[in-house]
Amino acid sequence: MCGRFVRFAKESIFADLILRDGSPFLTEEHFAPRYNIAPGSPVEILRKDSGKYLSDFVLWGLLPAWSKDALQKRYSNARLEGIEEKPSFRGPYLRRRCLIQAEGYYEWMTKNKIKYPYYIYTSDLASFALGGIYDIWMGKDGSEEYTLALITTQANKSVSYIHDRMPLVIPKEHYESWLDPSLSSREIQKITDISKSNIWKSHQVSKEVNHSSANGSHLIQAMAEEVDKDPGLFDY
Repeated sequence: MCGRFVRFAKESIFADLILRDGSPFLTEEHFAPRYNIAPGSPVEILRKDSGKYLSDFVLWGLLPAWSKDALQKRYSNARLEGIEEKPSFRGPYLRRRCLIQAEGYYEWMTKNKIKYPYYIYTSDLASFALGGIYDIWMGKDGSEEYTLALITTQANKSVSYIHDRMPLVIPKEHYESWLDPSLSSREIQKITDISKSNIWKSHQVSKEVNHSSANGSHLIQAMAEEVDKDPGLFDY
């Protein structure tokens, strides 16, 4: 799964696409560094609507369009495997894909039934684009709520020692194709097949990141690996 991620770069990796259409652009003043973005938070996405690339803030936690009310179950992640078979995800996956900029994400390794957080980032320290889906739920009063789920896939060798899942990352050369709502299922699969080969780096970080309210660049700083030992005679 992917339950937390980091966005601190001021520069948008999607600027060229947004400016090409002359669409409203979220400038640096819209952003404050965020080192612990959690489900339930507003997240900036890039989507395509009526032929234009749009940058919006939506709520992380997908509420399917057919939900009876806003209190129904929300999904922070959508597993790539079988995604088209899930009623909550099929429509958004085929027609409402989006991109989310990140500089890294967190995952938890379980050792002796204790979870330790790790910060995971690209080997070249560059920003990258997470693949996501969004949906639009309409209330009885006509109000609209845009919500998001991040797509996850099976972890590759560079990160599977921490967790068996990782977020789907879309390469820059496929940004436009990924956002194209007219793509067929087979064409989408070609992109996702390519998007599983990221080489990740990682290091253990403070358990302070467990608290969704925590923020600050110190959260991504490396700390000495904790090694659990069997309890000694006087450790009970």
